[in-house]
Amino acid sequence: MTDQASRPPPLEPLELRVLTYNVHGLRSGTAAVAGVISAARPDVVCVQEAPVGLRWRSRAAELARRAGLYVVTGGRPAAGNLLLCAARVDLVSAGDHLLSRTPGLPARGCAAAVLHAGGTTIGVVGTHFGLNASERRRHAAEVAEIAEQMRTAGASSVVVAGDLNSTPAAAEWEPLLVGLRDTAGTGAAWSTFPVRTPRARIDVVLAEPEVAVQSCGVPDHAELVSASDHLPVLAVLRLPRPARAASPAESG
Repeated sequence: MTDQASRPPPLEPLELRVLTYNVHGLRSGTAAVAGVISAARPDVVCVQEAPVGLRWRSRAAELARRAGLYVVTGGRPAAGNLLLCAARVDLVSAGDHLLSRTPGLPARGCAAAVLHAGGTTIGVVGTHFGLNASERRRHAAEVAEIAEQMRTAGASSVVVAGDLNSTPAAAEWEPLLVGLRDTAGTGAAWSTFPVRTPRARIDVVLAEPEVAVQSCGVPDHAELVSASDHLPVLAVLRLPRPARAASPAESG
């Protein structure tokens, strides 16, 4: 038997539904936000402006429970970034990061995790940049370094998602776009903020070039306008999976 004939067939890519959502501190209530999240059927959710004050842990847990997900990491230690996952996604490792502080400006951070699903390992970073352009560029370089550390640690694919507080044409995106691409593509005509009259696409999902994008956009839901001041973004990705090793019977 030739080597080619004995080689196992390649595995189908893994479909991963990644949602990013700035929830405005849950000011409109947990139920509305959880309903929007649940309806999108995500595997991974990157939340920005999650509660960081009194009872922040229990409020994060309630949001996850109502959305049918579990809390991975984040909250106050990640400056309001929170990662949630569906049950089919397993946690390998997680960490919360505070980005370098600018005097006089709010703390910024990210929630990061290495996850395992469908035979592949995925690194996910959820973040929320600020309103200062030079700070955003610095933080983009720091998040890009965290993503690179995940690759070094063995993640097959890396996804960065969040509220970048700037549009794709902004120079501060450049450090992230060295190894990642905007899953919405260059011709996306939709925006995410402000929710009632969206004018800017500042909420994004970035993935590596080898990750196929099945779709990316704002999911439909009746409570989008009332749930938060941002629209969520859902990217349906198809991630490459490592080849299955041949069994002795297959290779013999």
